[in-house]
Amino acid sequence: MNQKENKIIKNITIIINVIFCLIFPLSIVALMVSPMVFDAPCSTKDFCTWVFFLAMVSVPIVIFISVRTSLSLLFKLKSYKKAFLFSLLPTINFTIMYLLACLD
Repeated sequence: MNQKENKIIKNITIIINVIFCLIFPLSIVALMVSPMVFDAPCSTKDFCTWVFFLAMVSVPIVIFISVRTSLSLLFKLKSYKKAFLFSLLPTINFTIMYLLACLD
């Protein structure tokens, strides 16, 4: 991989990490209200509700681990592609929550 591609991947990874750092405080607020998904009757027996709840609860943890690991890979180990992939890790949680919200 050449120097120009590395610089582009590095900049994109930094932008993604900044976006997730801005989302982090909001995810903590969402974490506090996440038990509200069980307000409906018989919702504690619904599998999709539990998966949505677990995805919602794990968002702050995944963001923290993702940002910390990707920045470590980016600046200490100079592994740009791995850093980029780790920076996209929280999108899995958001995709699961979006798909489950669309199903209900």
